[in-house]
Amino acid sequence: MLKEQETAVDLIVYFLTYFQEKIVPKEKFYKIFFLLLISNKGLMNYEVCEMVGISLEEWNLIFTIFKHYIIRFGELYYIMSVQFHQAIYKINLEL
Repeated sequence: MLKEQETAVDLIVYFLTYFQEKIVPKEKFYKIFFLLLISNKGLMNYEVCEMVGISLEEWNLIFTIFKHYIIRFGELYYIMSVQFHQAIYKINLEL
C-alpha cells in the first residue's frame, strides 16, 4: 500500500521496489539501472541486454515504464535524474 512518502527519492524507491520482481529478477533489475548510472557515455540497448542477460522485449518494457528517468539520445540510453541516482544508490546499499 502506498503510504505518504517524505521525498521524491522515497517515492522513486517505492516505484522501483513495486516493479522489481514483476519484469525480471531483482538482481538483474537493479543491475540494469546501476550500469546506466555508471556509464559515462550511455549504453545501447543490446549492450544492456548482453551485460544483464535480458531479452530485448524485457528491456523495452523497462524502458517504457521508466522512460521519464531513462534518457535516449540517438541509440544511447542513460540516466540524468539526480533523484533517480539517489534512489538506485539507496536501494543498492540495502541489498
